[in-house]
Amino acid sequence: MKRNDMVRLLKDTKPDYDFQKPILKGTEAIVVKASRNGTLRCNYKGKFGSDCFNVNVNDVELVPRQGNMPKVGDLFYSAWGYGQTNIDFFQVTAVKSKSVEVVSINGKNLGYDARCFQGTVTPVPDSFSGEPMTKIVRFNGENQPYFKVASYATAWPTQPGSIHNFSDGN
Repeated sequence: MKRNDMVRLLKDTKPDYDFQKPILKGTEAIVVKASRNGTLRCNYKGKFGSDCFNVNVNDVELVPRQGNMPKVGDLFYSAWGYGQTNIDFFQVTAVKSKSVEVVSINGKNLGYDARCFQGTVTPVPDSFSGEPMTKIVRFNGENQPYFKVASYATAWPTQPGSIHNFSDGN
């Protein structure tokens, strides 16, 4: 098992914190870290939010991913920033086995309120503004595809016409 694999518990597991209830057999989780000694650090989405726990590799089974790879033409957005929120858009131009080729696309400014330094933007498909980049596609706990744009930014699926909020931090 390796990082980002989806696993299912084969028996009840004790959580990291004593006050939590056991994590039940059959629970699905994502491997966050795999140690050489056979310990897996896993993350799961429970009734009250996400939580992490450690489990032995022999106490889980690999679950095949059900998520669909993005298709050519699919759009992604990334919201990032410190003291402001920047929005970047990407369009898939090619699909490989576990990665996609994406190109930055422009966004259309739908409005800006100078009083609170905030605005909205929507992607403009086929309005390319950058060079092609190859990105490895991963899937979150809900089997939604995503890829890292940079160490500080992750891109998530979006739709044409979707509205995203930005701020300029002034």
